[in-house]
Parts: sequence; structure tokens; C-alpha cells
Amino acid sequence: MGTMTSHFSIRLRNYLRGTMETNRYKNDLEIDADSLDREFIQQPQLYMKYAEEFARADMAQKKAKERIDILRSEIIRDIVSTAGKKPADTILEAEIMADKEYREQYELFLEKKYEADVLASAVKAFDHKKSALENLARLWVGGYYSTPKQTKDTEQTKNDSRSQRQRKRLNKE
Repeated sequence: MGTMTSHFSIRLRNYLRGTMETNRYKNDLEIDADSLDREFIQQPQLYMKYAEEFARADMAQKKAKERIDILRSEIIRDIVSTAGKKPADTILEAEIMADKEYREQYELFLEKKYEADVLASAVKAFDHKKSALENLARLWVGGYYSTPKQTKDTEQTKNDSRSQRQRKRLNKE
């Protein structure tokens, strides 16, 4: 029962942490289309910030994985030395999973993996933001955000079109 509670608490903690992290990422991923110059200046700094955070989280995950691998080996060695021979794999697995320290280290590994996965997604999202900024800049250069100007020719074309429609209606009657 204790294991279920601890797995649940990890999931809840990860969910709450993920919600807070997601809000932070969302804020940093927002684009102010009216300030593309500032967005372009901030983009590499934000990307580097999250890339560094990901690298630290990835290293922490790998270290946690190494700790559980070492602990697993030590547990197996102790079981074999106590029993005098290697027991069946199912017995070994049961003994390993029953070890409190192993379960705690495994839970720590899962937390570190979660953090690394979230940060990897954040880094990928900043790649998408870069593409979005480039596309917005292309639109801006192409005049997408400019105010349309009505010329005399456009006004005359509208009037001619109205006149033609009116003539067609009168001819039909």
C-alpha cells in the first residue's frame, strides 16, 4: 500500500510541478507580434536558458539511472552471496522490488526523467517559436500587417461594378 501512495504522490507532485513549469514555458513562448525586434533579441537567450536547464536535468536523470543500476547490482550480489547460488530471475526481481532503498532511488529516477522530458519538450517548443518568428518577419516584410489603402481606381472600379449590376437588373425587368 505504501508503494501505491508513493507512486501517487510522485504523480501528483510531477503534475503540479508540470503545471507550474508549463505556465513558465507558456509565458516565455508567447510572441508579441508588435515587438518582433525584441522577440528576435530574446529568442536565443531563452533558447539557451532552457537548453542549459535540459542539459542539467538530463545529467541528473543519467546519474539517478546509474545509482539504481549500481544499487540493483549490489542487491543481486548480496542475494547471490547469501544464497550461495543465483536464484531464479523472478525471485531476484521480487527481492529487488522489495528493497526500500531501490524503490526510493527508482522514484527519484522517475522524477528526474520527467523533468528532463519536460525540458526537452520546452527546447523543442523554442525551435518552433524561432520558426514562427521567422514566418512573422516574412509576413511583416511582405506587408501583411500594413493598412490597406484605397485608391481612386479602386473606388472607380466599385462604382463601375455597381452600375453594371444596376443595368443588368433594369434590362431583366
